[in-house]
Amino acid sequence: MKNTVKGLSSKMQNYQILQEAGAKPVKAWVNGVELDDQARTQLINSARLSIVTPWVAAEMVQ
Repeated sequence: MKNTVKGLSSKMQNYQILQEAGAKPVKAWVNGVELDDQARTQLINSARLSIVTPWVAAEMVQ
C-alpha cells in the first residue's frame, strides 16, 4: 500500500498527516512511536468510510 506522510510547516505541530487517494486525511500523533503497516492500513480503511468528515484522528501509545 502506498501512503504519503506529510507534515505541516507549523512549528507547533506534533502530528503527521497520512493521506491516500479515496480516503480522508488521518491526523496521527505518532512522533516517537512506531506505526506498523497493519495499523496504518486500518487507519486508512477507516478514513475511507463515508461517515468520516473531515478527518480521522489517531493517537498511538507505547
